[in-house]
Amino acid sequence: MKIFITGIAGFLGTHLAERMLHLGHEVVGVDNLEGGRREHIAEGVCFYEAGS
Repeated sequence: MKIFITGIAGFLGTHLAERMLHLGHEVVGVDNLEGGRREHIAEGVCFYEAGS
């Protein structure tokens, strides 16, 4: 199943993404990186940066 997560670079988004990947889902996420960091995004996530 495809899972879309907003705020994927933040605390909750990164943990949710890791769990969904672990369960075998395809994860797509978006974040403006104001409160999160790109390096926190799990490998395997299709990431899009939103303008702030």
